[in-house]
Amino acid sequence: MMKKSIIWVSAVLLMMAFGCRNHNRMAEYQRKIDSIKKAETTKAMLPVPDNREPLTVFFDSLSMIALPLYYTPEFVEYLPQMTPVPKLFNSSMGCEGDQKLKAAILPPTPHFNMVLLAERMDSITPPTLYLCVFDHDNVMQDRLTIYERADGDLNGEIGSMKLEYSVTSRYEVTLMRFFRSDNKPDADFEWKESRKFHINREGHFEEEPADL
Repeated sequence: MMKKSIIWVSAVLLMMAFGCRNHNRMAEYQRKIDSIKKAETTKAMLPVPDNREPLTVFFDSLSMIALPLYYTPEFVEYLPQMTPVPKLFNSSMGCEGDQKLKAAILPPTPHFNMVLLAERMDSITPPTLYLCVFDHDNVMQDRLTIYERADGDLNGEIGSMKLEYSVTSRYEVTLMRFFRSDNKPDADFEWKESRKFHINREGHFEEEPADL
């Protein structure tokens, strides 16, 4: 009889100990849940700090491309680091149609923000690249075409035109125009002229006099 009483008491004590451990675990688990819920509620109640203009928010989200910047076939083909532009911003970029645009920011000048813009009409035609100047209110001041491929004529000869570029860290822009005649489709493009530009105080591209 004594042995049965001891066994029964031991069993009760074990159940109580097990129950205490489970209770402690459940309490700790509940505290963690309450803590998570409190954190989520606090985060949801925090005010949204970003009350900037949508275009400013978009520009701030873009990747920055370092200077100097030079034409390469790989960059023009793949447009690395450039982000698609929502069509609602097309007019702000100087495009009034439904063109597909991509953009990246460039290092700013002391007075202006700089944007590299790519305009692609379709998946086959090479893009056109623009160097864009914006004031600090993100209003475009000027836009310079720095790369394009187009059909044209030179002194009455029909062929293909190509514009290439180089941009220094001081935004000294050199544009080089090349031409290839349709009569020589397998020939290389021939250099025809170079033009140099800089940004003036008004934020406009100003062409420098040709070297004598």
